[in-house]
Amino acid sequence: MRLVDILYAFPFLVLAIALIAVLGQGFWNMITALVLVVWISYARLLRGEVLSVKENEYVTAAKALGARDRSIIFRHVVPNAMAPVIVQATLGIGTVVLNAAALGFLGLGLEPGSPEWGSMLARGRSSLIQGQWWITVFPGLAIFLFVLSINLVGDGVRDAVDPQGDTSGGAGVRE
Repeated sequence: MRLVDILYAFPFLVLAIALIAVLGQGFWNMITALVLVVWISYARLLRGEVLSVKENEYVTAAKALGARDRSIIFRHVVPNAMAPVIVQATLGIGTVVLNAAALGFLGLGLEPGSPEWGSMLARGRSSLIQGQWWITVFPGLAIFLFVLSINLVGDGVRDAVDPQGDTSGGAGVRE
């Protein structure tokens, strides 16, 4: 976890740019760089959930009944710790898409000439001054709508998986 803490000190996009600089441009290099940057948040979240779940009474009861550690991990700890990770994964897709578009905008994404939202925005930047607004508006709108829809799906998954059941914060009055 010390490595995770050190990597958390750097902004995700800066780490991705450094990895792209080392690996070079290309689809798989960009995917590799984004995966190597994004795993940090999942490691911290999963560690916290496992530490929380292992203190529950059903884990203690399974130990008292003589269950092996491997059985406890795979039957009790992992299934109960995965719900927040799944929610984070659905909500994290939007962040990865935004980071990929940012890399494409900076010219570090796919090879030149590839149809990519970030590179479309970068190419349309000079046309915006000439009054051709649609060249940048439609890729930007596509990014916005995609990230919004994925976040709405992630919110729906959170509502379905949330063990508490109430995400309103208790402020609403039921009639």
